[in-house]
Amino acid sequence: MKKRISALVVSGVMGMAMLLGACAPKEAPFVPETPDAEAPAFANADATLSLTGAIDKSGEANRISSDLFGLFLEDINYASFALDDNLLINSSFENTITAYTGTYGEPTYGWTAGGGASISVTSGQGGVLSDNSDFGNVNNSYLSVSQQGGGTLQNSGHSAVPMAVEQGVGYVFSAFIKGYSGKITLEIRDANTVYASGEVNPSGSGWVKYQTTLTANASADSGLRFVMTFESGGTVCLDNVMLETQDKNEATGIKSYLYDAIAALSPKFFRFPGGCIIEGLDDTSYYDWKNSIGAVAKDGDDTVPAFTYTRNVDGREEEVTTYGEQATRTPNTNLWGYDNVGRRATAYYQMEYGLGFYEYFLLCEELGAKAIPIVNCGLSCMVRTSQALNGRHGGKIDDFIQDAFDLVAFAKGDPNSSDPDEAYWAQVRVNMGHAEPFEMDYLGIGNEQCGYYYEDYYEKFVEAFTEKAKENSLYGSVRLIVGNCTMFTHCENPNDPDAPNGHRKGAAQTAAEAYVNDDNAAGLYRVADYGVVDQHYYVNYTDLFYHHDLYDGYARPDDSPFGYYDVFVGEYAANTDIVRSPGGDNIVYESTNDTANTRFDDGDTSNWLNALAEAAMMTGFERNGDIVKLAAYAPMFGNLRGTRQWAVDMMYYTNTALVRTPSYYVQQLFMQNSGDYKVQSELTFASGSAPTLTFEGSGTRGDASRTVDQIYYVVSADEETGDILIKIVNAGESSVRFNFSLAGMEGIQLADIAGVREVLGYDYTDENALDAENVMAQPAHTIGAFTDGNTFGYEIKALSVTAIRVRTR
Repeated sequence: MKKRISALVVSGVMGMAMLLGACAPKEAPFVPETPDAEAPAFANADATLSLTGAIDKSGEANRISSDLFGLFLEDINYASFALDDNLLINSSFENTITAYTGTYGEPTYGWTAGGGASISVTSGQGGVLSDNSDFGNVNNSYLSVSQQGGGTLQNSGHSAVPMAVEQGVGYVFSAFIKGYSGKITLEIRDANTVYASGEVNPSGSGWVKYQTTLTANASADSGLRFVMTFESGGTVCLDNVMLETQDKNEATGIKSYLYDAIAALSPKFFRFPGGCIIEGLDDTSYYDWKNSIGAVAKDGDDTVPAFTYTRNVDGREEEVTTYGEQATRTPNTNLWGYDNVGRRATAYYQMEYGLGFYEYFLLCEELGAKAIPIVNCGLSCMVRTSQALNGRHGGKIDDFIQDAFDLVAFAKGDPNSSDPDEAYWAQVRVNMGHAEPFEMDYLGIGNEQCGYYYEDYYEKFVEAFTEKAKENSLYGSVRLIVGNCTMFTHCENPNDPDAPNGHRKGAAQTAAEAYVNDDNAAGLYRVADYGVVDQHYYVNYTDLFYHHDLYDGYARPDDSPFGYYDVFVGEYAANTDIVRSPGGDNIVYESTNDTANTRFDDGDTSNWLNALAEAAMMTGFERNGDIVKLAAYAPMFGNLRGTRQWAVDMMYYTNTALVRTPSYYVQQLFMQNSGDYKVQSELTFASGSAPTLTFEGSGTRGDASRTVDQIYYVVSADEETGDILIKIVNAGESSVRFNFSLAGMEGIQLADIAGVREVLGYDYTDENALDAENVMAQPAHTIGAFTDGNTFGYEIKALSVTAIRVRTR
């Protein structure tokens, strides 16, 4: 049980980091009075970036989204088993889900008996929740262990995240136990050593939740298993057996070493929980947000009943009532446990919902990030099975629309509302322990979907929300996000030479135009009102370099009030091969030795070249931050030492540690140094032309090459601090001496000091690794002594991403 679910008992470096943006919300950066180095203008600079004019705050065209750079977390690559504080697998013995290919799964998966014991799973009457009719048949499976005394029960956790312990850390054991009287010894051990131990002493015939804490006397990260030894003979019944580390974020239950890495990025928003897991293959395998908070589907309605039970903590008994704790959450099968044609690909990949929607909302609150939840649109994954889903009550699309309404009420509603639906779901949130509403401005409807059936279903959501908002303004307080299919070729491109008139329309854009130009039921007449367009693209690194100016040509409200729309780049990443190529030629551009890298299982993946390309594209996002409202790299987590469903990821985890890739540090730099307003600027080069790079390529349609710019930049202003923010990407292998002239700026007074933060690589193939000290994120420093108080010089290093925060008075 996570800490924030309420239970009713009836009986030096820091200062510099702050200068460069890593400060708490609403806290002005600290500025040291004396710079670390002088930075007069170069007499012979290679390039000059001139900033001019006043900072124009008068119109939306000049404003940059305050939520621009955020995060996306999907349970892919077994991420949930790494994140969740529970070290055990299949805790509730519900691995019998009927999924796309039929009934499968061993209900005792992950558990083994020893010492002459035998185990079996019983489903039906007699379970933990059976005495409460409100729960119906929810989670009605439990484990029976039969033994003659001295029998054992063991669990080693998920193979992707083997059990690990750290000296001095407590591990909280809890389990519902009935039908057994006697001592149960608890151990975390390997073949030779016991690292933590404890005991519980059940008695009585009914279900009681027993809890105690085991503290590790040493650290270990391999070959561990959790062992329960039963002193007395007989049959013992167990359910919801948990072993939760105390080294975690208390609000969410996410392990500390992963939570800390997420928090250190400083995201402005958080998109969850998917991704393809939102879509699923069928009705048992899409992420069901109501299941994730313990809702019960019964008699055509959904409720989150009170769960009252006896809890025994180290011999002290009390009666407890909770709402939505994990014992009440019905698991679903994770789509990523299958291959692309619906065949079972992994032995165990259940969405156990230790991290459910309630914890996701708490995570957003902890991070100071806006929540962007995504819900199923009523259709399964169009790439895999592409079928209409029945919904929780067999109502098909109507059920999914109701789920979306109820989510808005759960997240933002008032328990005292005169609207009974809003009041009920808001009260559920209150019952779970959060009286105040969560911050949520957007709601995604579906994921990577497009075409006639998706458009028809999505438009039903639009019309339903439009009508609902007339009755209750709560439902008009969120903007819907519309899917835009799977590839770069589904995105609008104003400069596509192969498209009619050189302008390719996007998938969602085309659907929106058709809808608003028709006599639509929602009464919409602007494309922007159709929804924020969710673009996804995983592409070769050259594509991001080449298309960094993609959004420069998108329509704006001032010039196209009925045709413009806002963009959410919901998923993107660069790779050194081809994944979802934006062109049809399958060309592989080669500038690295792909066979040289042995740090990651899948070869050359998350390296510095990819990160440079992503940084180049991010300058385009911020430069167009008036219409690109949100952008998130994906996926967030990959398994370093085990099987992955996706190769290129922001971070790679083990059971104890984390590799932050170059992409991580680029994302962090942009998240902590994004501005609020555009600043006029012009970049000139002493040579008379911008330097370029050429990447050679080879592919199935013949050899080719692609020439891209070496330098990319964006300039913005921070409204709160007054700082001028300059970010520059140098993708070339030679440094460039820059002069930065602010002499032409109006309405500001410079403080003759600037903070500099750099992320550096030494080769395109550079990566971080567990056994190597990070050398990419350089120590921050300050520069001053500007020429004439308004011009300074700085050498932008080769293969670098640099943020310069120029302080004003």
